[in-house]
Amino acid sequence: ARAAVATLPGVAAVHPQRYSSFPLVLSGRFMDLSMSTDAVLEGLEADWLAADVDPEKFQWDPSQEGEPIPAVVSEALVEMASDGILRSQGLPRVKARQLKGLGLDGQLGRSSFVRTRSADIHHVRFEIVGVSDRVSPVALAGPMAVVEHYDQAFAGGEGRALAYSSL
Repeated sequence: ARAAVATLPGVAAVHPQRYSSFPLVLSGRFMDLSMSTDAVLEGLEADWLAADVDPEKFQWDPSQEGEPIPAVVSEALVEMASDGILRSQGLPRVKARQLKGLGLDGQLGRSSFVRTRSADIHHVRFEIVGVSDRVSPVALAGPMAVVEHYDQAFAGGEGRALAYSSL
């Protein structure tokens, strides 16, 4: 489908997007606040974010498993956190540049909504490498390869067909 869309008249580029099919719990600390939340991981390719994030910093492949996974958050999420969560705690607004380098612990396969066997959880570390308005405001964006790799891992290696959420 991607190749077919790319050949259509007027199409300059095709940038796939894919949401993870596994649950995710994120946790971390920022400005003396601890947080934990269920989240969705959005897989994107580096060229889609190139206007906001250095493409070299938004790369990952399975050989890097165990190393921090680069992540990008949306400008809208930063605004919501600043004007809602931080303000309600009497803390100052946050600027996008303050988030770069922030680490978040991820528990792939875990959800606060349902009980999960600990053996089914993959523990990862995300590192925020940028903020962009090209990222879903309700997801944490990571390289497409991360979503593809862990979708396969949670499917039991059954060779689940690649399906994009959008192009």
